Amino acid sequence: MIAREEIRRRVHVPADMAGANGQPVITGRVNHAIELGRNRIIIVAGLFLLIFGAIAGRIVDLSLPGEVEFARDGGMHRALGTIPRAEITDRNGQVIATNLIVAALELDKREVPDVAAALDRIVNALPGFDRHRAERVINHSGRYAVIADRLSPWQQQQINELGIPGLRFHRQLERVYPSKELFSHVVGYTGDNYRGLSGVEKSYDDLLAAGE
Repeated sequence: MIAREEIRRRVHVPADMAGANGQPVITGRVNHAIELGRNRIIIVAGLFLLIFGAIAGRIVDLSLPGEVEFARDGGMHRALGTIPRAEITDRNGQVIATNLIVAALELDKREVPDVAAALDRIVNALPGFDRHRAERVINHSGRYAVIADRLSPWQQQQINELGIPGLRFHRQLERVYPSKELFSHVVGYTGDNYRGLSGVEKSYDDLLAAGE
């Protein structure tokens, strides 16, 4: 008890900092210093966030081969009679995503006299033709069934020489990515309906689909 009273006598609290019970209180000057320190912390935190955001933006910029631009392919528009999805290029003109016109083989069930016999002849004419897949497609489709796609000019000629009624070629667009292994995580890809599902393809889907 004596030691505690001795400590109290030794600790001097200025009158302007002492409360009613003799305990220290925060004065205007002290409060101003605290507010000033808090403001400095907020400013430093804001600067840190700005710097971090700039670094993150630069990383994203470096991950792309230049600024992404869109280009319309007028020749393909005339060939297909429809607006193809716009190409994606960088500022150096390097193509990142483009379109390819491919030929698909379509079978009309009403016009083909004997579907099984027709498939036999197609198998003999086209090495690598997947008959089992073609049969599944035919069984699960309506009147028309696409039984082969991405046919080369030589393969189309082989089919034409068979002279089977009810077989016709259907031109369609396919989205291709020349550097997909390098930029696929940024460019993204499209689905079966030719709409963007991820990356730039999805973010700018409306513009790309309009051919702009």
